[in-house]
Amino acid sequence: MNSKLINGTPRTNTQRVLHFFIIGSLLFAALSVHANTETEKKEALILARSAGTAFAVNEQGYLITSNHIIQNADDIVIFSSEGSMGWRGKVVKVNKKFDLALIKIDAVTKANPIAIWNTVPNGLEIFAFGFPNPSIQGRELKITSGLVNSLEGLTTKAGVFQFSAPIQRGNSGGPVVGSDGTVIGLISGKLEGRSDKRNSETLQNVNFALRSEELVKFLSAADVTYTAKSLDLSKLKRSHELFQEMSPGIYSVVAIRGTMSQKESMPSVELVEMIGRLPNDQKPKLNGAFKAGFDELLNLGSEQILLKSESISFNRATPTIRSFDFIISLSAPRKIKDNLYTSMINSAKFDCKNNTILIIRQEHKKEAFGTGETLSAIKRRADVKEDFKVLGSKLLTQFFFNNVCQTIDNGRLVKDLIQ
Repeated sequence: MNSKLINGTPRTNTQRVLHFFIIGSLLFAALSVHANTETEKKEALILARSAGTAFAVNEQGYLITSNHIIQNADDIVIFSSEGSMGWRGKVVKVNKKFDLALIKIDAVTKANPIAIWNTVPNGLEIFAFGFPNPSIQGRELKITSGLVNSLEGLTTKAGVFQFSAPIQRGNSGGPVVGSDGTVIGLISGKLEGRSDKRNSETLQNVNFALRSEELVKFLSAADVTYTAKSLDLSKLKRSHELFQEMSPGIYSVVAIRGTMSQKESMPSVELVEMIGRLPNDQKPKLNGAFKAGFDELLNLGSEQILLKSESISFNRATPTIRSFDFIISLSAPRKIKDNLYTSMINSAKFDCKNNTILIIRQEHKKEAFGTGETLSAIKRRADVKEDFKVLGSKLLTQFFFNNVCQTIDNGRLVKDLIQ
């Protein structure tokens, strides 16, 4: 039956729908063959350069974070660790010397108590919270554990201490918490992998956080309410208990540089490199796809995937389901209805929670990169139950997840995410 459908035997409406799903499954299975030939997708620009963590200091919507995350931002969007919707953040006060920023959101927040610094002992077991590398590790809140290694930090930077809980890009601004649930510091950075020129040693797991006493000074100067308390080592909590307790008061921060109302599409690095490698007769086709809004590219060798960032949308009732458009371009033509097609333009839905996909519409094109004559257009019937499928390629799944679920530099999408 599959061969009859592919070879173009006349079809009923039911057969056409079946053909639509078979073609899609075959292409996605084919993509998996080339999954090990391509390096991982680079982090999205917005997330790589402008994302971090914040935590609430009172119930009135005041959050504290690192200033370098939001510095020179045109818009700031704050996301709860427990939901998909966000709030627009307003900068209330900054302290560039200590790299601190106070942000206000229009929401009731769960306050995190701040430790009186002279009650914090060296060697204290601690936990670091944050949203590290969200385009790679996902947008869920992460927790790591370690110790206070030293109550002193860098000789060149006042007010910091050293700790060993692993951190990554995106942890900046997050809380370092004692076992009783009290914040003892704010994550500021690390020296992981840097060489000490004086003795040629490689520094390992050297992380720093701003002391709680600097947070107290900053909040007092901003004239906002907060709770300062002594560390209570008689009330030690297990890591999973702390995670449940702390999660509601910790937020991810996304700073957007450039207006959200109108953001000019820029080609990805991969797309620019691909244009440079193409034969001259193919370059206008890829350039035409970019001009049509397909600005992200994944090169899988014999197939290229082009994604249209501005097409990403969702329904507020189901924010984890994202609708979007993408092109599959083939290096060698394939047959449909006795015609050869070289690319397909697809409309799809992606489930960001389960990493599955549902193809809504496919349009087969004669030429590469979604250009040329339309040979066939198949649309999913509305009365057919939605059946999301797992993709055959982990690399393709990650590409869609990164660009459809994690990247929020699409201005219209960001505004839709704000409550």
